[in-house]
Amino acid sequence: MYARIAFLFIFSAFAMTLRGQFPAVRNFSAADYDGGTQNWCTAETSLKYIIVANNTGLMAFNGTSWDHTHVPNYTNVHAVAVDEARERIYVGAFEEFGYFENVDPLRAAPYVSLSRLLPDEERHFHDIWSIVHLADGKLAFSSNYRVFIYDPADSSIKILRFTAKITNTTELSGRLYISTLTHISEYDGSRLRILPGSEDIGTRNVAGAFLDRGKVVFATRSHGFYTYTSGQFAQYHIPGLSEFTAGKRIFCTAANESMIVLGTVSHGVAILDRETKKVCHLDRTTGLRNNTVLSLMIDADNNVWACLDNGLSYIIFDSPFRSIFTAETSVGTGYASASLDDRLYIGTNQGLYHIALPQNHSDSPFTPAEVRGVSGQIWGLAEFDGTILCGADAGAFAVEGDVATRLDVPYGTWGFRALPGRPGYIIASLYEGFAVLHRNGSTFETIGVVKGIDVGTCNFEVDADGSIWVSHWLQGVYHFSLSPDLRSVDRKEVYNAGNQLPADDNNLVAKINGKIYISSADGIHTTAGFGGRLGDATELNRVWPPEGIALRLIETPSGDLWASRPNFLSYARHTAGGYSAREIHYLSTVKRLQVILGNFSFLPDGRTVMNQDEGFYVVDSDYTRPGSRQVCIDIIRSMASKKDGSEQFLYNKSEEDKIVEIKREDNSIYFEYSTAQY
Repeated sequence: MYARIAFLFIFSAFAMTLRGQFPAVRNFSAADYDGGTQNWCTAETSLKYIIVANNTGLMAFNGTSWDHTHVPNYTNVHAVAVDEARERIYVGAFEEFGYFENVDPLRAAPYVSLSRLLPDEERHFHDIWSIVHLADGKLAFSSNYRVFIYDPADSSIKILRFTAKITNTTELSGRLYISTLTHISEYDGSRLRILPGSEDIGTRNVAGAFLDRGKVVFATRSHGFYTYTSGQFAQYHIPGLSEFTAGKRIFCTAANESMIVLGTVSHGVAILDRETKKVCHLDRTTGLRNNTVLSLMIDADNNVWACLDNGLSYIIFDSPFRSIFTAETSVGTGYASASLDDRLYIGTNQGLYHIALPQNHSDSPFTPAEVRGVSGQIWGLAEFDGTILCGADAGAFAVEGDVATRLDVPYGTWGFRALPGRPGYIIASLYEGFAVLHRNGSTFETIGVVKGIDVGTCNFEVDADGSIWVSHWLQGVYHFSLSPDLRSVDRKEVYNAGNQLPADDNNLVAKINGKIYISSADGIHTTAGFGGRLGDATELNRVWPPEGIALRLIETPSGDLWASRPNFLSYARHTAGGYSAREIHYLSTVKRLQVILGNFSFLPDGRTVMNQDEGFYVVDSDYTRPGSRQVCIDIIRSMASKKDGSEQFLYNKSEEDKIVEIKREDNSIYFEYSTAQY
């Protein structure tokens, strides 16, 4: 039985639309899941755990950890299906098929063999390649030349025999279509009949079948699509997908109301959005781990699991994140970006590049062009009156087109801010101190390094009065005012553990609606002039209660806010009533963000460009569909050991339903829980 001790938490989720650039892809290698390289089939439980048929056996993934088990003969598992009503996982392997009695956890599930029910002469069926749920509650286990129809109600098995090799079995509209190399048959639950005229289609090797506009469509390996209506077969054209199949070998298909997905032998995956009619193609160059796709599954969130010849890929459409680059096309770790006209300038650990502005409904690969004149780490990019200023390990640069010209500053440079009330004047944060720049026509001249500031930072802001707030990673927050000639400091103050902040480290500054805020371990503070007291930013602390670590707050051009810290990202929309925030619950993607150094930027259409470990994401803040995830308790353990020193478990997820009784002496409790989020 399932363990029923579970809580329901409400999370944010987002509607599926093919927008921006490439969908984010999470890849899993054999080392990640500790199994064989080939994955043959996936299924999903009601808790959104993913069950995987693998060369070494059966695996279950809860978003964080993997369970493993084997069929009794320890052969490759090629097929899997979940039966929630009976709490079973059906599997097919070499000359073995049956089910595991517990869906969760997999490692503790007893196994029941169904193939042992077959007569001796029928047990040498070789591999089971697919398991299909039928409309009447039965299941079809398909081998090379047999389909075994199993009835769970009475454990009976009916055998459908074929003389030609079976290439595909698919259930559509209450009927099971069985494709072989000579013809296609239809099984209605009681009678098997060959579809008239299917001989030519069968010889073309059917890879999958699905419904499109009410028609049954068969996808062949190399000859495109055919539809079967009113007892007749005809060539069928699907705009975008038919063009994609030319010259490619299709191996598998998946479809639902939103999309049609094709998997190929050597060209990755093609996904058709039925609403927009756009086709997204993913292969190794655009994020997929491997180009050979053995099976496909569209999960409950309209995301795609691709079982590969080497590994597993999760294609995340239901997400606000779209990748500009992939591991194959990346030009380094993303640190900074800025847009100008029709270009997006991007700074990485390898140098400065530019690409065309990322457009919606585009999945064409970018070919970044290198900006000449600067190399190495790029820490900050900002646009000033039609010129891009670049802060780099090599210094400060002005960028025109694809050429960077070095400015006269003595150190590496973190970033730039305009000085209020001083048109044309810009303050630059250096590795050691600050410099003042002035635009003189088409060039920038250096007024000089500010005397009296010996700290540099990537996190600084300029107040409305021209004073500078500087966050030092170990020394607190400095507040400097400059002399009228901008060459020296005339006043200085520091906020730290000895002055109104909880610690010297873990403090960040932000500028919101023209005002300066300090974010610390104990929450967000308002600031005042020199000698003033820090206040409680009540509204912001209500939106993001203190969590013991500072938030980096970034204001968008529309006045909304991004809030980030390690493994956390939130978006707050600014309204007349204040800020309304939601957390972005895509942990595997959020973990990849690079939010400590550099800067985010904003595209003309309002999307945000964020830095990540292999490049950049384009993030759409308008994804607002509410959703839910079940959070399940896996273990409850008393921190007080037993007399023999062993751990004292009060509950673990392999047990039957139970009420957990906690005694007075068990006053320190350890909970281990999981939620399926990929």
